[in-house]
Parts: sequence; structure tokens; C-alpha cells
Amino acid sequence: MRSGSHTSYLNGVIRHTTTFVDADPHAGWLKLRCNLDDEIIIEHKITAGRDVVEFVVTASDQTSQSSDVAWGAACIIVDEFTGNDNYS
Repeated sequence: MRSGSHTSYLNGVIRHTTTFVDADPHAGWLKLRCNLDDEIIIEHKITAGRDVVEFVVTASDQTSQSSDVAWGAACIIVDEFTGNDNYS
């Protein structure tokens, strides 16, 4: 999310593509990689345990330019489950 995006979700999202990297065959963890349009790479490791889910996020800048990335959060689409749209 861009700086100041806490007041405007629609204008705050930095376009990105998320790809699957790897997973534990026993369903203990999952790794994802987000490639942001401004060439920032965000790597996610999500680990599930008894009564806990841990999110470890690592960001790296592959350029010499500054990015407007200010914060991030797990992007979980629940619109169909909740009966709302993606932005409610």
C-alpha cells in the first residue's frame, strides 16, 4: 500500500502479481512472492500451527529508485464469503 492509503484503499494499492513459490507437503507452511509494479519484491512465508498462524514478510528493492510502499497486509479476498465487494 502507498503512503496515506489508510484513508483511500482504491488509490492506495500498488499493482502487483503474486506467485506461488513453495509449500510444505504436510500443510505446515506456504511461500508466496509478490512482484510490485515499481520492482519491489515482497516474499511471504505463512506458517500454520496449533492455534496460531504466523506471517513473515520480507521486502527488497531491486532498483536504485525509491518506492512509495508504506505498509502491507495479507491480501485475503473474502467478498463472496461475506456477501460484499472486494473494497467493503
